[in-house]
Amino acid sequence: MTDQRSPLAQADDAKQRRDLYGEVAAIKAGYEVLTSAPWYPARVGDILHVHYEAAGDVAAWGETYIVSDASDGLELHLLAHTAEDDDAVGAYSPGMPDDPIMEAWMEAGPGTLTVVRDGRVIHPARES
Repeated sequence: MTDQRSPLAQADDAKQRRDLYGEVAAIKAGYEVLTSAPWYPARVGDILHVHYEAAGDVAAWGETYIVSDASDGLELHLLAHTAEDDDAVGAYSPGMPDDPIMEAWMEAGPGTLTVVRDGRVIHPARES
């Protein structure tokens, strides 16, 4: 079974163990999984949804972004959210120029993300 935590969480665990190799390997692996995905890179109009599990007194919630064209490349714009507190949303906007999904991928983790392109879910991949 593969590690379902975000690449950043895996790197933080390695850092706590003073495992520099493991820290770098976790970040590199997360990057390689994203950049080798058949749907990568993001395109204008892609929809990114991030799901957050319930934690303590905070109910599960989600936020939805759209990939837009900007003067310095592609970026994410928050479309909607279901959080009870507006201060908790929009952290991934605008994202990294020309790689707007990278930050959410590395921090929230691929298991929390859904990417839709042209009305079809392209991540997570459909199971056969």
